[in-house]
Amino acid sequence: MYMRQKHMNLLKTALIAVSFIVYPLSYAQDEIGVAAAVNTKTVDMVAYPGGNIENRNVDPGYKIISNRTIQTNKSGKAQMLLVDGTAFTIGPNSTVTLDKFIYDPEQPLEV
Repeated sequence: MYMRQKHMNLLKTALIAVSFIVYPLSYAQDEIGVAAAVNTKTVDMVAYPGGNIENRNVDPGYKIISNRTIQTNKSGKAQMLLVDGTAFTIGPNSTVTLDKFIYDPEQPLEV
């Protein structure tokens, strides 16, 4: 009986340890670009499980992550440069969610 309980405790500990490794990886997201230029206030609205949101300031060089929401204030502008060379500007009082990015580095570019 003692041996079985010892194995169960070991199994529980192993499952908890694995969950600490797997849980963050399940929320890992792809880097799709970078903020090339930012004028005044621009934030990355990072959503966490449970509904908590953290606003991170976006400065030039800030990494843009898939499925994140970028928001500018009334005088804000931000130019984004994606890994495929696409560039776009987010204007004042705007909210943009970069929810779908299709890029295959193995595909040749067509002009």
